[in-house]
Amino acid sequence: MQNKKIVIFSGGLDSAVLLHDTVREVGAENTTAITFDYDQKHSVELKYASAMAGRLGVAHEVVSLKSLSHLFGSSALVDKDKAVPTGLASSQSLAQTIVPNRNMIMLALTAGWAINNGIREICYGGIDGERIAYPDSSREFADAMAQALRLCHTEEIILSAPYSDKSKSDVIIIGACIGVRFEDTWSCYNGGRHHCGECPTCLDRKSAFSLAGVPDPTKYEKCLH
Repeated sequence: MQNKKIVIFSGGLDSAVLLHDTVREVGAENTTAITFDYDQKHSVELKYASAMAGRLGVAHEVVSLKSLSHLFGSSALVDKDKAVPTGLASSQSLAQTIVPNRNMIMLALTAGWAINNGIREICYGGIDGERIAYPDSSREFADAMAQALRLCHTEEIILSAPYSDKSKSDVIIIGACIGVRFEDTWSCYNGGRHHCGECPTCLDRKSAFSLAGVPDPTKYEKCLH
């Protein structure tokens, strides 16, 4: 019998590829997706996550952290009075988009849910290439969390972070090979009808598609008339 797995799934590009890859490996019936609502401005990603989980036929849990949003108040992704930065990523602009300790909080809560539901493997889509901006996407962070999860319960909890040594363009190539519909993913830090095309994560998405040599199906606001 195949092991059940739970995937931390934002509705974004990286976690969408991971979710598809997991379903391909163990089947939809053995896969659960878990999504966190922390009152982010780009909450449209929750709709993308729900729609994709439904199409794949996987169980989908949405966990509200809105009561904790004041803990993340320094981030432009949560603070309604702070504008999301635009332009190419820089250490200064990306620092504005850090949500304090987000990935550790999500991993800890996912572990609790997994233990309660008899799931022993957590799949996490952190990419080491984002470590300069987001330390909790680094390989070192994933390794440290894997060790903590092995010790947090009477039975070992496995943390799988298969993309932690890859770039976003690498992940796009993987996704293209397994048939991920990238137009059904959301990356933009703004919550408009379409990707804004100007925030750091939109520009990173564009660049990654270009480097991967894969057509970018994303609709960007500035391209629309």
